[in-house]
Amino acid sequence: MYDLTTLAQDSSVMLTNPATQAKVKLAVKEVIQAASHVLVVDDESKAGAIAVAKTAKEMCRVIEVQRKSLVTPLNTEVKDINILFKQFTSRLTEAEALGKFAVLKFERKLRQEVRERTDQLERDRLEEERKTRALKETEAGSSAERTEAVQEEFTQEAAEIATIQDRPKTQVHADGLKSTIAKKPYDYRVINIYEVPREWLTVDSNRVKAAIRKKEGRVKYIAGLEIFQEDSLRI
Repeated sequence: MYDLTTLAQDSSVMLTNPATQAKVKLAVKEVIQAASHVLVVDDESKAGAIAVAKTAKEMCRVIEVQRKSLVTPLNTEVKDINILFKQFTSRLTEAEALGKFAVLKFERKLRQEVRERTDQLERDRLEEERKTRALKETEAGSSAERTEAVQEEFTQEAAEIATIQDRPKTQVHADGLKSTIAKKPYDYRVINIYEVPREWLTVDSNRVKAAIRKKEGRVKYIAGLEIFQEDSLRI
């Protein structure tokens, strides 16, 4: 078996040399074969198994020593290179972050202005609708008053005619009629949705999400709700 102590004692013998690699591969193969045939049945076979294990361990130690002797200088050099380049890239990364922050801040401001203008337009529209409804209600009230006045005038005229003609009055008797009971179950209808207390209203979350996430015909504004996206910038 090839003596691996040469690797540890002689720095000129390196595993990077193809000839040395061939010898070490053969030695490793021999140890593996010996280990695969180990069978401990008595003290002598036990000592043999321990010897094989110690040999494998020592071979690993020697190979690891040479690996470190080759890698340590490279790792030190890589570390120094990383430090050198980091002093430039770290400042550039900071500059990139500042640029992104400025762009995102500007875009948030624009979106806020758009929301404010949209909200104002919606408030103006609702106020205009309120005024229109109030006007219609006023007109309807005046019309009802006029109708009531006409009906009252007609009633008075009818009474005068009845008096002049001295028409006999007919009395209606309800004797013998069965009594009835009128039931009036409670129900409701919406007459002004804007006056309904908030605790009696609810937002259809599924419908809202479906509307604002559609690829085509997406709803961009819903009064009283803020439709937004997470801030993100890809450059």
